[in-house]
Amino acid sequence: MFGFVTGVNGLECIDVDLKVLSGYKEQKEWFDEYVSFLEDNIEDFKEKFVIAKTRNAGFHILYRCKNPIGNTKIASLEGCKEAILESRGIGGYIFVYENFLTEKEYHNIQEVSEYDREVL
Repeated sequence: MFGFVTGVNGLECIDVDLKVLSGYKEQKEWFDEYVSFLEDNIEDFKEKFVIAKTRNAGFHILYRCKNPIGNTKIASLEGCKEAILESRGIGGYIFVYENFLTEKEYHNIQEVSEYDREVL
């Protein structure tokens, strides 16, 4: 395990934190639906983004962009204090794991369009 400082060289990450959901089945269904949405709305989604499983019921979706922003809570479920989706950008960091869901790994992170970033 090692870490990345986000925001450097355009690196951003969507941190998907599934532990806010009650169990494995609900977590899997939510993530599968999210990835399906991304695949339907971002051409060649799995070729553009790096997806890695985190240690605690979550995923990192990594990419580079022209204008990274700071860390942002993107989505929370009603009744939950923790966000299910957060961005990690300028001033953030992530721990890096070696369990990839895509063919791409950390050394393959590429820049994506503003459109793809907004959909994500």
